[in-house]
Amino acid sequence: MKILLKLFLLLFVTFAYAESYKVIKIRSDDTLSVRSNAGVSFRKIDELAYNTKNIKVIRCKLAYNNREWCKVQHPSIYTGWVSARYITPQYRSSHNRESIGKRYRVVNIRSDDTLSVRSDAGIYNRKVDELYYHTKNIKVIRCKYTPRGKRWCKVQHPSIYSGWVSAKYIRVMR
Repeated sequence: MKILLKLFLLLFVTFAYAESYKVIKIRSDDTLSVRSNAGVSFRKIDELAYNTKNIKVIRCKLAYNNREWCKVQHPSIYTGWVSARYITPQYRSSHNRESIGKRYRVVNIRSDDTLSVRSDAGIYNRKVDELYYHTKNIKVIRCKYTPRGKRWCKVQHPSIYSGWVSAKYIRVMR
């Protein structure tokens, strides 16, 4: 029941938000493959050029290796699936200049818990390290939004390798 509710809310937020996305993280002379279903093993049906904008996300799901894929539509292509790591909301800056240079601390977790540091933005990416409750002096390298509209930041700290954490669990130190 909880899974159905989460899926319903995800679909509702995706359609209600109706945000436009753009292609990122590919070379300017390359294209993003649009596939018939979620995963690299499915047939390539079209492609999107570097920095293509006004892409609509219909829905997202986890595929093979717990990678997130999104069903997208754009006037120049057939509707198909792309890896979520190559699209981002087009009207939000992927760099938050207010974040750069400030020091952060871990918040909003229990004192006996840790904050997962991921290989890329999103809960479905591999966990590479962790930060403890009230860890301080975390440096934010950059922030971005996932296709689901969640803000994640790439962080650095002497106790960990650099990685991505959900922005809701870090705050500027005062």
